[in-house]
Amino acid sequence: MDLDSDDTWSDTSEEDESQPNPPFVSRAYQIEMFNHSMRGNIIAVMGTGSGKTQIAKLRIEAELERSPGKLIWFTAPSVVLAYQQYRFLSQQLPAFQFRLITGADTPEKWTSKQVWDQVLHNIQVVVSTPAVLFNALNQGFVSSLAAISLLVFDEAHHGIKNSQQNEIMRVHYHPHNKPGSGVELPHILGLSASPITGSRMQEKDVLERNLNAVCRSPLQQLDEYTAFLTMPELIRLTYGTAEQRPSEYYLALRSVVSAIRLDDDPIVKTLRNRSDDLEAQTQLEKIFRRNGTPAIKELQKFQRSSTGIQETLGNWACDMFIKNCTGKVEMKELHTIDRPISDSSPSQNYRFIKSCLRPLHEQILSGSLTMSTEDSISPKVRVLLDFLQKKHRADLRCLVFVKERHAAWCLTEILNNHPLTKGSYEAFSFVGLSDPSYKGAFDFTNLNRQLDNLERFRRGQLNICVATAVLEEGVDVPAMNLVICFDERPTFRSFVQSRGRARQSNSRFVILQDNAVKVQKWQALEKEMEQECQNTLREFEERQRIESMDESESEIFRVASTGATLTYSGARQLLSRFCAKLPRTDECEQSSPIFYLEGEPGVELVAKVVLPDTLPPSLRQAESKFTWRTERRAKQDAAFQAYLALYHAGVVTEYLLPPEWPKKEDPDGSIEKRDREYDVQNQHDPWPTLMKQWATTGRVYTHRLQVEAVDCDYPAMLLLLPQQLPSLSFPLFTAPSSRIQVSVSAGQEAHDFPTDLGRDISYLFLDTILGRRLCGLDKQQLPFLLVPDLDLPSIREWYRTASRTIALTDFLETRSDFHKQYLVQRKRDVPCIWQPVTRRDRGGRYEPQLETVDGITTIVGTKLPRKLDYLIPTRDDSVTCSATRKLLPVDECSILGLSVEYGRLILFIPSITHMLEVALRTVEACKGPLVSLGFDSIDLVSEAITTPAAGSRNYQRLEFLGDALLKFYSSLQVFVDNPNHPESYLTLDRTKIINNARLQRTTRALGLDQYITRKPFAGKQWSIGVSDPQVQAQKLPESRVSSKTLADVVEAVIGAASLSGVGPGDKDAKVLSALRLFVEEISWKPLLGNIAQFELPKTSLSHKAGALQSVESLIGYSFGCHALLAQALTQSSLGGDALSSYDRLEFLGDAILDQIVNAKLFHSSLQLDPREMTLRHHALVNHATLAFFALQTSTARRTFDVQMDVGTEQSVSVEKTETVYLPDHIRRTGTPAAPLQRRATLAAYEDVRSSILESFAKGKTFPWSELLHVGAPKRYSDIVESILAAVFLDSQGDLTACEAVLEKMGYMALVRRLATDKDIDVYHPEELFSQLAGKYDLVAQQRTIKIQTNEDSGRRSWRCKVMCEGERIAFFKGATSKEEAQCRAVEKALEVARRKGWKEPVKPQSDRDGENHAAGHHDAEDD
Repeated sequence: MDLDSDDTWSDTSEEDESQPNPPFVSRAYQIEMFNHSMRGNIIAVMGTGSGKTQIAKLRIEAELERSPGKLIWFTAPSVVLAYQQYRFLSQQLPAFQFRLITGADTPEKWTSKQVWDQVLHNIQVVVSTPAVLFNALNQGFVSSLAAISLLVFDEAHHGIKNSQQNEIMRVHYHPHNKPGSGVELPHILGLSASPITGSRMQEKDVLERNLNAVCRSPLQQLDEYTAFLTMPELIRLTYGTAEQRPSEYYLALRSVVSAIRLDDDPIVKTLRNRSDDLEAQTQLEKIFRRNGTPAIKELQKFQRSSTGIQETLGNWACDMFIKNCTGKVEMKELHTIDRPISDSSPSQNYRFIKSCLRPLHEQILSGSLTMSTEDSISPKVRVLLDFLQKKHRADLRCLVFVKERHAAWCLTEILNNHPLTKGSYEAFSFVGLSDPSYKGAFDFTNLNRQLDNLERFRRGQLNICVATAVLEEGVDVPAMNLVICFDERPTFRSFVQSRGRARQSNSRFVILQDNAVKVQKWQALEKEMEQECQNTLREFEERQRIESMDESESEIFRVASTGATLTYSGARQLLSRFCAKLPRTDECEQSSPIFYLEGEPGVELVAKVVLPDTLPPSLRQAESKFTWRTERRAKQDAAFQAYLALYHAGVVTEYLLPPEWPKKEDPDGSIEKRDREYDVQNQHDPWPTLMKQWATTGRVYTHRLQVEAVDCDYPAMLLLLPQQLPSLSFPLFTAPSSRIQVSVSAGQEAHDFPTDLGRDISYLFLDTILGRRLCGLDKQQLPFLLVPDLDLPSIREWYRTASRTIALTDFLETRSDFHKQYLVQRKRDVPCIWQPVTRRDRGGRYEPQLETVDGITTIVGTKLPRKLDYLIPTRDDSVTCSATRKLLPVDECSILGLSVEYGRLILFIPSITHMLEVALRTVEACKGPLVSLGFDSIDLVSEAITTPAAGSRNYQRLEFLGDALLKFYSSLQVFVDNPNHPESYLTLDRTKIINNARLQRTTRALGLDQYITRKPFAGKQWSIGVSDPQVQAQKLPESRVSSKTLADVVEAVIGAASLSGVGPGDKDAKVLSALRLFVEEISWKPLLGNIAQFELPKTSLSHKAGALQSVESLIGYSFGCHALLAQALTQSSLGGDALSSYDRLEFLGDAILDQIVNAKLFHSSLQLDPREMTLRHHALVNHATLAFFALQTSTARRTFDVQMDVGTEQSVSVEKTETVYLPDHIRRTGTPAAPLQRRATLAAYEDVRSSILESFAKGKTFPWSELLHVGAPKRYSDIVESILAAVFLDSQGDLTACEAVLEKMGYMALVRRLATDKDIDVYHPEELFSQLAGKYDLVAQQRTIKIQTNEDSGRRSWRCKVMCEGERIAFFKGATSKEEAQCRAVEKALEVARRKGWKEPVKPQSDRDGENHAAGHHDAEDD
């Protein structure tokens, strides 16, 4: 047994179904605001947490496509907010290049256009503070706002008075915003959470003028009021004061700082020594005037911060702060820089600070910190900890506001280490940057880590955030159920904004106050909150009153054929049920209709509804036909119009229900049901008809029969029939690795051919070689005749010679030619082959060497093979019944006139007879049910209508080809015929065509079933022209045939039709003829006709050619209709686009890919057997393989990082490349977890990329587990197929163009390898193990691993064990997905099985002709 230290596994697979990262909700007001922003300049005024940034993301994405080549500039008022928005936007839109510019980058030092050009090289979106843009415009480094297509102002309510936002507009926008200026100004999008009502209406007008935009607030819907009706519970916590004796570390720090003098700082001495330097002296005066150098000021600030922490938080926090600050300085790596002036540098400051604090640092190293004493924390902290301990719960999400940045870090340390909170709370700090261009010696701020922790906070991995006022507004944080003001908020506005973070239901808002605070102030806060709640309640009650108004329905719709009725009151429920049934390929996609309102409740309201992206644009949006006073009726009207449109578009049935009802598998009963087997006509026997033709027609047709072999020459023969056969060719198998080819030429009429002579010759052949098999053979019963391929006089002469025999004794006496082989017959036995072994006599003449046994003179003959079935290849030599020697008495034997070459050839006649029967049956089929297909070669048709049980030359390979063709043509047909059907309906439409019940019915209805060769050739029962009733009774064809066989024949005939065409147009016509024959109820159109009927998506401004040029470059194809490519990349949106999702294109692309791959495998020179083709097809088209090639399709984008050299104060540019992958271009609403998922996928991809490529190029085993390790989302493979469909439609059905795209992606190289390399093993490990072990179970579980680092890779850990008969034989853990875990566990199980000596499964041979046939078909003739 394979052991694992952690063996506490359940016996069933488990998967973590929790979703800590829900998708961005497509709220109604987001759609409304996005649509408004696409039509004009707006300021979206929406509450905190309402998803304003998501609107900005969608608007930026749309503008990038609408205005390629121009910049988009996003401004945020603070560095922290700018950094967060930059991270969010750049991670959600990885296909585009973003640049963050803040004061930390010292842009004021970028003093040349060249530097700015490098900064903005290949950049599409800039995120900065307003000051950065304003200064860049003022200095001309950004030429003008005309270079910007979209200008986004976050926290737009700041755009008044002398703000930088307003200055940008006043100086650089409004002067050009005049008719005839000729300047193309950017679109404006403002984002704000601050309400503008009542007395502030004048301020609103000013803001709108300043930003040249209109404030837009979504009309609140009735069900949204509930979020505002209950304010958070207001809790007051009071604390007292207590004298605390300063700690030892604090006293030591105070002593160190108070002892420092100005002259102690080396910079003062340096400046004094540069008395002749005016700048140095000015700097020195500045130091004395301020009474401190930068380093001394830093130390003094350090002491003040420590004092505040000691007073507010207690001694332990103060000591922890001092310890970490001194440690940080001690660990700082310093470097020497020669400076031309005497100003202090950061490195010099650090040296001086380090020297001052070293004694304190050494003292700290020798001590330890504990919270054991009562005064280790302040009374205020004690109150907070007691409260948190009491209120802890599993879903708690808490935000604690403090005033000072250092206090945030220290309070976080207390929460994570104090016994009252340690273990139950996971805290982190979040603070802003006061001066982004300067970071003090004692500053712990790391913006990147802060935002990583904020993301972990969203996912529930951390549950408490200690923050400064930076989190009051702007920065996107999740809704809290506990907000605590540890320090009093400085203003009422700050109080309101802090309280606004407690947005969850049943939340608490806690204020810590000193006992000395007046009660009146507290009461005022309570009153303000109550008043706000009452105002909201009154609004809600008024809306409820309006909703109670009685408004009658205006419309009722009835379906004439069924009487089904659609009313206003029932429309919303029907629409919701319809949307819920639509498939969702992405967690971002909405599953319900979304309504939004316009107008004024109680006066005039219009409702609009947006349906899921899987529907076409024409059906995705609807609005109420009339105006209403109530929200209820407006929404019902909109739902009514939307559902009515669905009905008229054919998306719902005549019963006004979606096709999925009542049964999911067969929605409306339109898919035929089938039985397992069906009664069919007896297999057509062509021989009686042939015999009748001999008797009645008087015509004879000669067909040249040629057997070609490498190791033997066979004489040509003439096959005589009373009807004309077209040419045919087929193989016969004489040994496991040896085959011969039989060809029969098209018949030529032979006038006045003596058929009696032909019967005599044929009888001679058959009676001599196969006489014992054909007892009682009557030459008049022969259905076909065989004669040598000679002219008529020569045939007569040949017959006279061949029909003579001579006694062997006479032959020996005449001393004839002893150097060739002869047929020797003992009495009436089966002839043997005699090769005389000669020796020279005394006279020098050759004579045969004879043997004497028991006094009898004998020769040694070789038996003719007993085998009669040469139609199936043998697995080993023993089955061939190799030739054996036999002693023959000389005086009992005769030499036959028939040559050995003819004798050997006649042995093949039974097999040839069977193939003639198949050919004759096929000819009848081509004259009958298949006459409209005009086949000119019966070889293909014979193969197509022969079952696997009947012979090695059967329909399976053609069925593999025809299956892909039927899928391809059917997919295109339903795609074009049903432009309004989503992907799930298209699948249903196609299933009505491609299902065994439908296809088998066609086979029987056409009468094709009687022409299917179903019985194999049986050598022991073979006869020619003998009517034996007993034998006939045994050979009756099966009366029942499986429905799959009957359906497979249809697909095989379609495959044969495609091969009978000469060029692409002829091939298309042949396939269409077959489709029209077999599925007559469909109006099949040629490929070009279907594509001409397809209505291309309308190209709008948002789909300009340049916007998608990077994708076109990646795939190597330039589109005529760029909207097609845009649609192929669209997985989900907010409904403001004129494009539907890629689902329909992916449906068509899947069929196109199958057609390309199956054709390459079918036409392989390896003549792959059906099983091998199926395995290789699966390896090529599975999700993991396609997703890998999607990631392989990438490009490197070059940008520059511009940094400032602290010593030289010169800009230094560092070139940087970033890889952009094809899946990065997918357009989707997105989820907060999307960046994490992408990061995990790319990390896994890099892990295995080189090994996968090596396996693809020259490996002998297909890299299943490595591909599954990548764990890419399904959309990665979906867009490969959707892009293929877009290329196919855009190129007017050119599959070569599709192949060229796959070639560019590197995919076709793998296709070629799998089509030409017979040695690569593509078996999936699970399939191999199934053959090896039989029944087994896989138990997979997802493990929860605690994240130890701030940087979350996003990987998920899976493990799996393999169970056989209750025993675990192998396991694997650490996989990225369930599929990888299962695959790798089975791989290990295979290793275990091999070590234990389990019998290896027999894989199918590459030779197709041996597929699915048993050795039992090899019959032999008894001796």
